[in-house]
Amino acid sequence: MDNTNNEVKDSFEQLAATMAHEIKNPLALIKANVDLLEFDDKSEFHKKSFEVMRREISKINEMILDFINNVRDDSFEKINIGHLLRDVTEEFKTLAKIKEITVIEKIENKKLTILGAEEKIRRVLLNILKNAYDAVSEGGTIEVTAYEFIDYIKIEIKDDGIGMNEEILKMAGSPFFTTKEGGSGLGISICKKIIEEHGGIFNITGKPNEGCSVVLLIKKSRIES
Repeated sequence: MDNTNNEVKDSFEQLAATMAHEIKNPLALIKANVDLLEFDDKSEFHKKSFEVMRREISKINEMILDFINNVRDDSFEKINIGHLLRDVTEEFKTLAKIKEITVIEKIENKKLTILGAEEKIRRVLLNILKNAYDAVSEGGTIEVTAYEFIDYIKIEIKDDGIGMNEEILKMAGSPFFTTKEGGSGLGISICKKIIEEHGGIFNITGKPNEGCSVVLLIKKSRIES
């Protein structure tokens, strides 16, 4: 029975990835033609229409990429989440410099290890940091902490940005819900799904004008090095 389920899952993943790639090909052709038309037509009357078309094409491309990455079957392995979080934070600091954002790290020096798909966890962390970047004003602060918490590794990414009201907090993580112009609304939804696939908990708290805090709880690995 398990073999049958695995075969069905593999077939679905292959079909989903194939369909996504087939959609991307004509979409790329449409975008190329829009770019060509925009280059040839300099009128202000059509300028806004071209902007809308290009933005919507980019949104669909982003949704397809998220979908492909999400259905891909990544095998679990032992991950030093402390090292991964430091790598991601260092990568993010380059972006943070643009708005002169202070990034504070408080990552426990112990081996913080989990079992998981490293690239998926990396995407989750980067997505949360980029959301914090969008929410924070110039000269703001983002704090990244990680430490052992009972049987879990607790990761918290906290910002002092615009925050969220209760209504938005309730909807955060719902597919296609977004407060960003041109956003797909799939980022947080997929991040939440990935953490839950790892047997973890994904939680967002915040208040208007008092920033937000995203907490990830992921079970510790009990496999020794």
